[in-house]
Amino acid sequence: MVKKEDKLKLICITLILDSLFVYILKLSENSLKDVCFLATALASHLVFYYGLISNDRRTLDILHYGVFVLLSASMSVDSVYIKKVCLLLLFGIKYLWYQEGRCILNEENEIFGYGDEAEQFVNTTIPALIGQIGAHYQIKEWFIDGALSFL
Repeated sequence: MVKKEDKLKLICITLILDSLFVYILKLSENSLKDVCFLATALASHLVFYYGLISNDRRTLDILHYGVFVLLSASMSVDSVYIKKVCLLLLFGIKYLWYQEGRCILNEENEIFGYGDEAEQFVNTTIPALIGQIGAHYQIKEWFIDGALSFL
């Protein structure tokens, strides 16, 4: 059973993500890939709320893997806003692991979420998303001209 304090953190984080995803869905132009990603994320979050409230460990374990699948899928979407939200989540996961010394979705004696693989995934996905986000924005000519004038 996930601790009450951890449930509250997880619900708050998920509500923030849901709010941002709905905002992106409603207020920006999205490709089919973006809409599919957002629909999958929002639907999985509904199941996640159910799993947390009902303490359905099997559902939570499946969705635990699903987080990494969705974060991987975020690298193939077109929307820079979705990429930014996923980057925010990755930084949040990294911060919580550092602060708590464990994954907060785990029960006391569980070890899911520890290990080099999860840490390597986060550490490689963060710069990949940063690179994709940075590539979306074009450097203005005035910036290049200004930089070259100093040389």
